[in-house]
Amino acid sequence: RTHSLYGLVNFSWKDLVFLDITGRNDWSSTLPEENRSYFYPSVSTSYILSDIFNLPSAISFAKARLSWAQVGTDTDPYRIAKYYNQSPFPGSANAPSVLHNANLKPEISTSWEGGVNFSLFQNRITADVNLYHNNTVNQVLSVPLDITTGYSSAFINAGTIRNRGIEIMLSGSPVSNQHFTWTSSITWAKNENKILELSDEIDADQQVIATSGTASIIATEGGTTGDIWGYGLV
Repeated sequence: RTHSLYGLVNFSWKDLVFLDITGRNDWSSTLPEENRSYFYPSVSTSYILSDIFNLPSAISFAKARLSWAQVGTDTDPYRIAKYYNQSPFPGSANAPSVLHNANLKPEISTSWEGGVNFSLFQNRITADVNLYHNNTVNQVLSVPLDITTGYSSAFINAGTIRNRGIEIMLSGSPVSNQHFTWTSSITWAKNENKILELSDEIDADQQVIATSGTASIIATEGGTTGDIWGYGLV
């Protein structure tokens, strides 16, 4: 169960400059009592540049935007305490194979985003350019354990992961008349992912996320979340 409070305030100045402020607090039953309440706000602004400035006549419309936001996320149920499963033998139960974590924290993502979108020649050509930077902390992961511990895996909060990049979309109408309109769009994007810190719960410089055969997905500081490690050829 999740209970939430949410607030939103909008401001505008002469329909040229806009400001939105939000705030939200969640209380989640899937997190331990001391961590189940978490707050995350956002602030976003936008500016109609084509109305504020005298731009060349070829520019039909132009707008700039900038935003900062946090997003909180809880986890699935039954991860913070030891729960036994039903057994086919009367009066008995199966012990779990996944080690619970009574100190799980909510995942928090903090992001900056900025961009511009504009149209040219009476909207025959439009473009949207967006830059973003996102840091995520406390991702809840299930990681493998040595089976001699009595568990095959455990739930942990991950360290800090950064994603940043650029997205560009360009659209155009090479043919437009009263009988026929042809519009095409092209999108280009690039994302850079980097692990800035490993979890405090890991007493090592790397963490195995998953293993299949002789290959493993291993997280290391300075690496990415999708790095696949395996044996080289001799």
